[in-house]
Amino acid sequence: MVLSARQLTAKISKSKNIKALQSLYQLHGDRMDRLHLSALLHRCGQVPKSEVGLPVWLKEVVGRLHCDAKTPRELASGLWALAKLRAMAEAEEWLKELPEEREWKPQELSNTLWALATLSLKEEMWYKTLAQWSTKRMESMEGQHLANISWALATVSHEDEIWFSALHKEMSRRREMNDLHLEPKQLANIFWAMSKLGFRGSLLWQLGDDLSRPGRLDHFQGRDLAALVRAYASLEVLHEGLFRSVASAAQKTLTSFSSQDLQNLSWAYALAMRFGLSGEDLEVDGHVAPDLRRSQTPSLLVAGASSNRDDKNGHFDEVIEVAGGLSEVAVAVAGLEADRPGSPRRVLLVNPALGQLLSQCQVVTPLDLDG
Repeated sequence: MVLSARQLTAKISKSKNIKALQSLYQLHGDRMDRLHLSALLHRCGQVPKSEVGLPVWLKEVVGRLHCDAKTPRELASGLWALAKLRAMAEAEEWLKELPEEREWKPQELSNTLWALATLSLKEEMWYKTLAQWSTKRMESMEGQHLANISWALATVSHEDEIWFSALHKEMSRRREMNDLHLEPKQLANIFWAMSKLGFRGSLLWQLGDDLSRPGRLDHFQGRDLAALVRAYASLEVLHEGLFRSVASAAQKTLTSFSSQDLQNLSWAYALAMRFGLSGEDLEVDGHVAPDLRRSQTPSLLVAGASSNRDDKNGHFDEVIEVAGGLSEVAVAVAGLEADRPGSPRRVLLVNPALGQLLSQCQVVTPLDLDG
């Protein structure tokens, strides 16, 4: 059966899996033009897949598209699909030459940078060039563009001060104009990027004031709340009102927190406490959420297997040696926590590398989000 160009496009968009797309290409590939091939590659990135990399027939599709100069739309769409397919080698080849700057739109810049970072491609010039072009178009960018580009630059540790300085000014301008529209996930990703690269400014305090108002955090999921305070704590921007509001909101949405979210939230509040916020600073409706006082006499310290087993202030009552990695350590810690109150002071010895990582840890009052 011979399909028209429109029917072929419809068939591609409705295909549910890689096998269906492969069958379509084998039957009609010789009649597919660049629009069909681009749509086919993009759809391959959308549907479920069971293997990493490209099968032979899909490599042929990529090769046909790569023969001619690509528009920014083709480049961004193809790179996005290649990132989804984890096809690093093909993506690097795809980027041998960028279209001219004037041809790019915000969505294409956003998708391209996201794809590069997702594949962990490290060519510094790509990020520098695309970030520079993105900065010039910042005023016309939507929240998702700002978040994607910031996330991408931070993911590959590209410390682009020009982009983040412009972002800080643009977000401040939009806030003053009451035109700063960011979804919780977008805001969390931007703050995460700033904290990872160490960028902070007055905007963080201003947005902290905004987010501390009643109801402003109602639509934040656990991941977003945790990311928010983790970024603030990392940058030592200890906005007490925001930390109180997040603690209150977290009590209401605890079921949406993953184990990683809880870990990030706990870490953020512990770090805030280290920099000076006390339990009283975080009181919410008569409840301290959470109590951040550090234990003055910790029952558990962690050290490497090669460490001196004597405490700086005296000898530990018991020494426990644990061979293995994190899972074995977790079992040992769970056993210690199950002991009766008033148990002797102890030191937990693990392998040297893990011990070095954990050597600064102390047992503190647990994070209690139940109020």
